[in-house]
Order: sequence, then structure tokens, then C-alpha cells
Amino acid sequence: MSLLGRFSPFGEKQNLIQTLKKHPYIITFAVCMLVMAVTFCEQNYISPGNTLFIFSLLVICNLAISVFLSVSRGLKPYLAALLFVALSAVSYVFCYALRTSQRRGAFLFLCVAAVCAITFFVLLLRRKLTVNAVIALLFVLGYAIRLTYVLYTSVTTRQHDVYNFGDSGHSGYIRYFYENGKLPDFDVSTVDQFYHPPLHHIICALVWKALSLFGILDNYAQSSLQTLTLFYSSASLILSFRILKRFKLSGKNLVLAFAVLCFHPTFIIFSASINNDILSVTFMLLAVYYSLKWYESKCWRDIVVIAVSIGLGMMTKTSVYMICFGVAFLFLTALIKDKNNFKKYLAQFSVFLAICAPLALWWEVRNAALFGMPLTYVQRLPDNSWQYVGNHSVGERLFDFSKLFTAPVFDQWTNRGDMLYNEYNPMISLLKTSVFGEYINDFKYPSITVSANFLFWSNLSLALLGVVALGYLIIEKMVKKDFDLPFYSIVISNALMIAFYYIFCFSFPHHCTENIRYVSPLVVFGSLFIGKGLEAFGNKSGELKTKKSVKIMSKVLNALAVILVVVFAVSSVTMFLQIGLA
Repeated sequence: MSLLGRFSPFGEKQNLIQTLKKHPYIITFAVCMLVMAVTFCEQNYISPGNTLFIFSLLVICNLAISVFLSVSRGLKPYLAALLFVALSAVSYVFCYALRTSQRRGAFLFLCVAAVCAITFFVLLLRRKLTVNAVIALLFVLGYAIRLTYVLYTSVTTRQHDVYNFGDSGHSGYIRYFYENGKLPDFDVSTVDQFYHPPLHHIICALVWKALSLFGILDNYAQSSLQTLTLFYSSASLILSFRILKRFKLSGKNLVLAFAVLCFHPTFIIFSASINNDILSVTFMLLAVYYSLKWYESKCWRDIVVIAVSIGLGMMTKTSVYMICFGVAFLFLTALIKDKNNFKKYLAQFSVFLAICAPLALWWEVRNAALFGMPLTYVQRLPDNSWQYVGNHSVGERLFDFSKLFTAPVFDQWTNRGDMLYNEYNPMISLLKTSVFGEYINDFKYPSITVSANFLFWSNLSLALLGVVALGYLIIEKMVKKDFDLPFYSIVISNALMIAFYYIFCFSFPHHCTENIRYVSPLVVFGSLFIGKGLEAFGNKSGELKTKKSVKIMSKVLNALAVILVVVFAVSSVTMFLQIGLA
């Protein structure tokens, strides 16, 4: 079941939504391409000519809506004509305001939010507001805030190791493929960021080359690379929804879990970051989703998709290997439960390895053979770097949470604004980077202080709720002897990601390693645990023999979860809009 579910505001006879829901990735990609055509992913590149093009598209859509309502829904011709004129007038006002606005990204989001709000209340009043309708509206808003962030964030602003399309960094890596059209013939460990597997950078170079063939100038083409990351972030949202549905989340719990993902700053920031993070995360989530599907189907198609996902993921970023353990757990338990079909599983696993291993490891093997680069090479900063936090003891880094209450929630880097210290506690840094990234909190935007504080503490509260929910789910399943192996595969992936994160932070004791972007699927897993925990506790409180105190506690917990998610979503959107308006 895809993102839009069964919701159809036009009634049972209308198949438009049913058609759209079958191809969410294609539709999302088409929208992203349309955005690139009229904006080049930069609000300052929206020219009067592009605004006219947008108006023309809106007029065509208005005509299509009017004709459809007249032909299929029985709307009288003169009313359809009046509707077309009214919609076109609104479209003109919108395009004029867009052309004259200095903060076009924020303006676009506010317009989309207004349309979503009107749709919400119309459906509510007509008693057609379903869970799937809310999910659809949340997705639109989630996409809109990602697009807004992209439009006011250039390819050289708030990026991670990207730089300025010179000879190093991720942008330099992309530029190398664009100019040379071949793999590096030198030791890639000698150039900053060139050691990364090249899939993302090759794709970006190909897009840049394709745009240049159409006469697009380099600065416009470089900005348009954010089309890819915007799509990857949106595709990750669709995959996350499908993972939630795989675990049969429904109703209010599904809405709450999905709302967290729609407005989580980690994925909003990813949408404009042209390094390889978000593509690797998308492949990880794709592997998780299809491993859950394969566990039920045991079909060849699903295991091939898993192999390709992990292989291409590791061809994007080596850290994708972390998802392999949860997948392997499902493979092994399926084999143990159905050992009579050992030959079938052996054949599938052999094909999996034959596809996955070459895709995943060829880059590392090549560099080891040609240049002697270690297979597990990761670029390391020197210990005399200003980012070094190895001077703090293990005990301090693990258990010192004092700065959480004595320093502003923004404080992460000593070289940013009024920052006082480098955050040395990996868990606190994980929470800070999950909502602020590395650059949003640089104190150039004093107006975001209030919303950012609400965002940080609501995010921390949701994280704690996720931990409590996970503990409750594990205990409940153990008591009931419920061997929910797909659930445990997620638990294993979640636990090992945290373990690998800490190992990474202590092996490379610099602040830049303490970033959630290395383990961002934790956000999806945490949302799943919250949804499933609320569902499980709600089911328990609904039992006939349940004490009244448990039922009251369930209502209080649900109310608390709703409040936390609302505060989180509103403060996230507010902060990103404030940055866009700064």
C-alpha cells in the first residue's frame, strides 16, 4: 500500500488518486523535476519568465479541474466556468506575489500550508477526513518544508564537507567526474572526501553534464543538483511510511509516527545537502523495507532488490554496511524456521552475495589493489585539530550531561558565533545534530532561539519516549512469548547502529564524527517504536480486566504523545521558516 492509501476525496468512482498511489516515487520525481525546471532549486533563480511558466501550468490545471468536475461530477457548465475564472485569478495573485517576494521559499510553504489547512477543514466538515487523508496532507507539508529549505539553502550553504566546487570536498569530487568522466587514477585518500565510494558523485556529474548540454550555466546546474537530494529525502519519507505500514501501524499512532518523520529536521536538512548522506540512507531504508517484504514472501524479486539496495548503498557510502546485520538476522531465522527448504534459501542467498558483494566492495578492493589504501579507510583529522575532544575522559564523554543544562542547546562548535565549547558527549551531540545539523545553530539567526529550544526539548522527549516504548515492547513480547522476528531485526539494527556510532566517536574523537547523519535511520526506527508502543499499551488498556488506573495512564500517555508531536512539528516548521525569512 503506497503513501496515499485508500483516500479519495472524489468518491468511489474516481480512480485518479488510486492511480497516483501506485506510483508515488515516479510522481514525486516528476514534481521534483518540475521544481528544478522553474526554480533551479534556488529562490533567487525564479525569474519573471519562470513565474509566467508557473502561471501557465496553473491555468492548465485549473481548466482540467473545471472540466473534470463538469463532466464527471455533474457541475453545471456556467459554475465550472466561474470556478475556472476564480482559480485562475487566485493563481495570478499567487504568481505575482511569488515574483515580487524576497523570501519565495517561505512564501511557497505558507501557500501550500494554507491549501492543506482548507482541504483539512473541508474534509472534516464533510465527514470525509480519514487517516489516509491526513497522511496525504502530512506528506504534502513534509515535501513543502523540504522544498522551502532547498530554495533558500544554496549548494555552498550549510553543507557537510562540500566546499565550493574546487578541487576537493564532495563538490570537487562531483566536479572531477564532470570534467574527466572517469574514476580517479590517483590515491583518493590524498584528496579530501575523494575516498568515498563514487555512485552519488557520478550521478550528480551526469545530471550536471546533461544540464550543460541544454545550455544551462554551471551555477544553475550546480544548484539543480539539489533536485536529487530533495527527491531522495522525499523517497525516504515514502519508504519510512511503508515500513510503518509493514508493522501494521494504523489510526492515530500511524499519524503521530509519520508526522515526526515529515517534519524531522534531519531529513529536511538532508534535502538540501549535496553530499552522499541522504542517498545512502534511502538505500538503507529500501533494504529494510524489502527485507520485511521478503520475510513474508520469500520471493526472488525481493531478495534481488535487497542485494541491489545494499550494494548500491555501499557504493554510495560504506557505512550502509550497518543495515546488513538486521537483514542477515531475518535471512538466518527464515532458514532455521524452514530448514526443509534449505536448497531454496541457499540458492537465494548465493544470488544475493553474487549481486551484493561486487557492488558493495569493488571500490575498496580497487583502491587497496592500486594504491594500498586500507579497505576500511576513513579520513581522520589530526589530534591537534580544534575539533578534537579526545582530551575528555571516557567517563566524561559517556556520562557528563551537565552542559545540557548549563549551556545553550545550540552550543556544539567553538568556532561558531558565541559557542563556548565543542560538544563531547556523543549522545547529546546526536540529539543536537538531529535538529540543528552543524550550521543552523551558528547564532546568525537570533530569532530562532525560542522555536529551537522548543524543538530540542520536544525532540529529546520524543527520543526518551521511543526508548521507553522499545523497552515496553520487548518486555511485553517476552512475556507473551511473541517471537516477532521482523520487529527484532529492527531492534538489532537500531542497537548495532548506536554501538557502531559510539565506536566511531571514540575511534575518531573529533566533534564532526558525533553527527546523526551517520546513523539517521535511528529516527525512523524511533518513530516506529513510539507508534508501536502506544498501540501496544492502548490495546492492553482496552482489555476488559485491565485496571482503571491503566486506562487512565493510557489516555494520559496518548495525550502527552500528541502534545509532544504537535510541539515538535510546529517548532520545526517555525524554525526553518524563521531561517528562511532571516
